[in-house]
Amino acid sequence: IDLSERSNQPFVNNEFNSSITFNGEIYNYLELRNSLEEKGYKFKTKSDTETILLGYKEWGPNILNLLRGMFAFAIWDGEKKELFLARDRLGEKPLYYAWFNEKLLFGSEAKAIITWKGFPRKVNFEAIHGFLSFQYSPVPNTAFDSIEQFPAGHFAVIKEFGKLELKQYWSIPEVDSLAKPSTTELILGTKEVLEDAIKACMVSDTEVGIFLSGGIDSSTILSFMNDLNPKKTQAFTIGYDDPRIDERKYAKSVVDFFDIDHHEFLLEQQSADCLSKLVWHFGEPFADPAALPMYILSEEARKKVKVVLAGDGGDELFIGYPRYFACKLMQLFNFFPQSINKTLQLIGKMIPKSSQSLPIIKYMKRFLNDLALENHEKYLNYVSFFNDDMRQEMYGSQLDNFLEKKTSEILEPYFKERSRFMEEAAICDMNTYLPGALLRKTDIASMAHGLEVRSPFLDYKLVEHVSKIPLEKRVKGFKGKNLLKMINKDRIPESIIERKKMGFNVPLDNWLRSGLEDLARDLLLSDTSKSRKLFNYGYIEDLLKRHANKTGSEEYRIWALMNLELWFRMWVDGDSVGLENG
Repeated sequence: IDLSERSNQPFVNNEFNSSITFNGEIYNYLELRNSLEEKGYKFKTKSDTETILLGYKEWGPNILNLLRGMFAFAIWDGEKKELFLARDRLGEKPLYYAWFNEKLLFGSEAKAIITWKGFPRKVNFEAIHGFLSFQYSPVPNTAFDSIEQFPAGHFAVIKEFGKLELKQYWSIPEVDSLAKPSTTELILGTKEVLEDAIKACMVSDTEVGIFLSGGIDSSTILSFMNDLNPKKTQAFTIGYDDPRIDERKYAKSVVDFFDIDHHEFLLEQQSADCLSKLVWHFGEPFADPAALPMYILSEEARKKVKVVLAGDGGDELFIGYPRYFACKLMQLFNFFPQSINKTLQLIGKMIPKSSQSLPIIKYMKRFLNDLALENHEKYLNYVSFFNDDMRQEMYGSQLDNFLEKKTSEILEPYFKERSRFMEEAAICDMNTYLPGALLRKTDIASMAHGLEVRSPFLDYKLVEHVSKIPLEKRVKGFKGKNLLKMINKDRIPESIIERKKMGFNVPLDNWLRSGLEDLARDLLLSDTSKSRKLFNYGYIEDLLKRHANKTGSEEYRIWALMNLELWFRMWVDGDSVGLENG
């Protein structure tokens, strides 16, 4: 907003001896600007950057409660000789920091710090341990020993070297169990807040497009964009030759329904050649394969628009992930005495591995094995790439020390009542998986091409509104997004409302049995890789064989290990070829 040179950063205000470095967009900056002008403040630009700086002068840290948007920023107050750091409520924009040589280094990427002259590239193996569970480094860790992630919804005031005290200014509200709105009131109230959120995200000096999958989340956003925008919206869809995960036909039905401009792209196997570029842009191990289509789609979309809306947050807010319903089923067993659950768990452990070729037997064993665990331990098993048993077999001498450190402890604070497993799983995701994986993927993959992605479902007013609604109003039995479906009745095609969730998937299983198979073996079984002593490489070889022979679905684990090895080569070993490729 305000693309003129006068808004360049760092933005300095000489009158108040202050300056700001800011990453993001403030959607309600005009309202805040008007309030400040009424108080006598004079503006030199039309930017949201200057609005934050003058707003901080007027309201101090309380400005964070007024900001609507996505942001990470640092303000230097020359009068008080203090630095103010802040990150948006849900972590749409990243922020990293480190203390080094009596300086505080900070930036929107870990690599902005690691490339500082003389900064040590020491590996944080605890973060690697976390990565192998979650596919990303959990806050506050990063893969670099001296760099930390600044948590979402927090701020800090730094007055002297080495002292950074984090303070939380926002958290997801609890369900309002006392409120008893009618279904009609819920639909109308949520629809109004949702429309307002989408309208806020469309504030821009430039055309706003949309990432369209043909699922209910992006289709919902498009339907409101159509109401709010007299021009044809430009929509962008990526697909595959693999019919199992290709969503283009669903996107096409939405396009025909709304009569919009549609740009469709095919992601082919050779596109995976940009893996090294992804590793360079992320600067840390990151194993969500959806980063690949997001990277390609963003590159293509940027040729047409500078801003797009996306459906991130819809599954967490309106309860869409299948694992939430596994939690709901497990919730029923939480009422059983632990003695019964432990007996059922023993039965599960007795099922031999040889009988697990049938999916139903495999899932039954997994379900029974989890019964006697605490909710946070169960949930880790639902979301982790490598469970505790796998890590016991896989870890080498470099990681052995972390086997006793349970990564489930990261999730434990979000699980307090056994009877609220499903609800607390969604809250846990909003605090961990959403900022750690989804939003990080979206931000880095899109900003690599200068494309800005905005997520209306993460508007804090909408999050506060929906989070207070009891779960039984958001879901129907074992079907998710019931509230969103009711809002969309007669707004989008019925076939889209009722279609089964597909997710933003990649045909990794086939790719890793063809063009990428040799690359995987070369990376993971090389002398370079073995010299790190991270793993039992007999286990890694078995992993590759199981996948190649189709006796196991190991594609996501292999992809995670490939990303990790490439990261070591590029960012720890200092592979100049890898850096140039980025």
